[in-house]
Amino acid sequence: MSIDDVQRDVQNRLKFVPTRLLLDELSRRGREGTDELAHGLAPEWEQSQRPDAAR
Repeated sequence: MSIDDVQRDVQNRLKFVPTRLLLDELSRRGREGTDELAHGLAPEWEQSQRPDAAR
């Protein structure tokens, strides 16, 4: 794994932090429809959180 790979991975993770915090807060408040919101805001992150996602 090169330094560029690590940097790219960190950048990809950081762009989802605000979205994840928002989704966690909505979930905590019991809002409905967070699945659709997750897909609309960050489809890659939402897909990566599925149990069947390849790691």
